[in-house]
Amino acid sequence: MQTTAFTLLSCACTAAFISTLLWPAGHLTRQIQDLALPRRPGQSARWIAGIASLLYLALIVALAAVPAGRGQTLFPPGGAAEPLFGALLLLARIAAVLTFGAGIYAGLAWRGRYWAIWHRIHYTLVAAALIVFTVWLAFFDLTGFEF
Repeated sequence: MQTTAFTLLSCACTAAFISTLLWPAGHLTRQIQDLALPRRPGQSARWIAGIASLLYLALIVALAAVPAGRGQTLFPPGGAAEPLFGALLLLARIAAVLTFGAGIYAGLAWRGRYWAIWHRIHYTLVAAALIVFTVWLAFFDLTGFEF
């Protein structure tokens, strides 16, 4: 049960992170249609959530690419992978800080009605996935923060 729940949770978070790749495509199509785009409220909110999502996707890909055999640790202490692990923890730390901002912007998006309802729902789901993934990483001590 725990493995199934973990798998479903990680797949849902990954799908939410990948869905943020649609934001730049939408921005480019709007820019092609109208060359003089005014700065829209909530634009920085999408940047923050998008960058955090990309950092978490990079972390997922990097952790999946490191082979770990049976009875071996993923990153042996004092081993050759230690600088790589430090870089991965740095990605997780930066994304965790950005996640905090994305959570605040999710509330502001609803209060200020930055976008259409479907866009606000999507942004809220992405922010929730960021928060859940950050908590999951903190549970396994992969954020680098000491609690």
